[in-house]
Amino acid sequence: MPEENSTNINEKMSKIIFNHKNDCNDEITKIQMLLSEIDDIPAILMLNMHSLNLTLNWLCNVVNFSNVHRRLLIFAFDRLTYNTIRTTWPEIKVIFWPLPQMHLPFQKGDDRYQMLQYFRAKLCTYLASIGRDFWMIQADTYWRKNLFEIINAHQMLGLNGNLLFDQEGDRGLLAEMIAGGYFFVKAGIKSECFFKELSRQLENYYATDNNIMGALCITQYCSNKCTFIPYSLISNWRWHLSNKTYIPALLQFDSGSSSNQKFDNMKNLGAEFVNITKTRKYYRAKCFMHKIVTPENAIPEWRLKAEGNDIKKKQQSINLRPICKII
Repeated sequence: MPEENSTNINEKMSKIIFNHKNDCNDEITKIQMLLSEIDDIPAILMLNMHSLNLTLNWLCNVVNFSNVHRRLLIFAFDRLTYNTIRTTWPEIKVIFWPLPQMHLPFQKGDDRYQMLQYFRAKLCTYLASIGRDFWMIQADTYWRKNLFEIINAHQMLGLNGNLLFDQEGDRGLLAEMIAGGYFFVKAGIKSECFFKELSRQLENYYATDNNIMGALCITQYCSNKCTFIPYSLISNWRWHLSNKTYIPALLQFDSGSSSNQKFDNMKNLGAEFVNITKTRKYYRAKCFMHKIVTPENAIPEWRLKAEGNDIKKKQQSINLRPICKII
């Protein structure tokens, strides 16, 4: 099937926005209520049923890390996802947000992928506007260590910084480019202005949000100051093709054509933390106890460094990558 052109994508997305934007007062109230129950800096995760496998695996990966589950705010775009997470981990804050078509798979170049980017940008705008600092994270990641213990976001930002992003690579131009899977936002007027402009551009042009954010950072749009998380702490797919002179604390598996392929790549290496079974109304997740005790040892370092031909071949297939007025 040929890819849609950008005009058709944005027309479809605009129709979804128009049909839904006056219909989310209840969701806003739920966000405010759930945020009030999170004492620490919240970490935002969003998904539908097609990435449940990755998410359940990640939730088991971090289940014994201090204060990770307690700070999560998960946006579930379908009832199956909501029921599964609420049933397995009742303590996790989950909000059911039934955006039209967002229960379907996301595909490179389609309107749903653009919609996900737009929703995330609008959510960031809202959180920045209410003065709530936050992390944006992804589940396609093997956490060897606890992100929230190895990174002091405010310290990394320094006196004037307000946006902290992961990097595309560790050298050259890549070290100055935003990957966009993980980022921290210090709330305030500058950050609100940044994400408002990102939202505007995503609503009017088809583009990947990390590239737009990179341009806004370079120009210091609205006096924003962007800083990078060292690649040695959070890597992406490029690390798997590198010489592996070091092993990052968090390894992203952010390439591949689907969440199933990403999950297969993780399982092939040994980063499998969950057994998933299907019931009538939800999936049941059972964590592998011998792995979740010390996640850092789930994949021996020699195995990570020896990782080679099979994963590299799979990693070659790179994926570039109605809403209310408040969100």
